Amino acid sequence: MANKNSNTLSAEEAADFLHVGKTTIYEKCRTGELPHFRVGRRIIFSRAALEAKLAGQLEPTQQPRPQLDQLELVRMMLRAQIEALQLQLDALETREVINAD
Repeated sequence: MANKNSNTLSAEEAADFLHVGKTTIYEKCRTGELPHFRVGRRIIFSRAALEAKLAGQLEPTQQPRPQLDQLELVRMMLRAQIEALQLQLDALETREVINAD
């Protein structure tokens, strides 16, 4: 599971967070039932948006959450890209250490 301080979740992490399967996550995205955005082929979820979605399901009288403004959406996408690049860099560094031995 993702770091609890992370603002974004992958599809697998969102499935764990919501206690459902990845197939359910993809279906809910396809039908527009889950708030998400794409970075290339990756589906990214805002932890806050998923929490708001859960709260909305538990409290039907709650007003719909406001849409993220464009700047916040770009920030979230950039954070997700940085996280993905950091994972790739970590993997490359690990390979270099293994190959050096």
